[in-house]
Amino acid sequence: MGFIYTEVNRNQGKIPIIVYGHTSLEPTIQGILANAQEYFNRQQRDIRNQMLERKLGSKPEYAIAVLWHDRKKGFITDTFIFGDLDNWQSNPEIAARVFRTGPLTRNKGVIGCGDALIMLGIEESARRTTRDLKQYLSNNTRAIVQTQLLESGLWVPEGARK
Repeated sequence: MGFIYTEVNRNQGKIPIIVYGHTSLEPTIQGILANAQEYFNRQQRDIRNQMLERKLGSKPEYAIAVLWHDRKKGFITDTFIFGDLDNWQSNPEIAARVFRTGPLTRNKGVIGCGDALIMLGIEESARRTTRDLKQYLSNNTRAIVQTQLLESGLWVPEGARK
């Protein structure tokens, strides 16, 4: 298990979203990753609306979204929204939302994968070493995070995939 895909969606003037694709997207079904990306692209408006509705009770800064697939439930996006970072080195407020092949699922918690929880710890560790959001989202920091994921067994390099 782990992740096979990552990118930073930096739409100009909008809150950035770091996107991860889980190994459950890879597969037996040809093109499932492309389908997941298309699904995620459709969900971004809802994700951004949640962020802008200030579900955090503060200013949202960025989000991390994990795309995965369940044979019975379809595509799922676990979205973690981070805010209240007036002091970049302080603890962020975090709101979690789940999208399942359709509109926002309104539940009291995230039903997600453990790999995502470990990845979030690595992301937070990396964030604390940066001076601001721009540096955190930089290619250099993204490479450091990917290396830490690889070392923890959560990044599956292309040559090692099924």
